Amino acid sequence: MAHEHERRTDLNQAEVKAAMKAAIKEWLDEKFSEFGRWSMGAMFAAALAALTIFILRMNGWQKH
Repeated sequence: MAHEHERRTDLNQAEVKAAMKAAIKEWLDEKFSEFGRWSMGAMFAAALAALTIFILRMNGWQKH
C-alpha cells in the first residue's frame, strides 16, 4: 500500500514537472516571437531612416 502511494506521488510529480516544462516552453516561445516582431520593426525603421538620409544627402541636404 505504501509503495502504491509513493508511485502515485512520483507520477503526480512527473505530471506536474511535464506541465511546468510545457508552460515555460510556451511562454518562452511567445516572448521570443514577440521579440522577433519588435526586432523586425526596429530593423525596418532603421532601414527607412537610412534610406531617407541617403536620399536627402543625394539631393544636397547636408548635416551641419
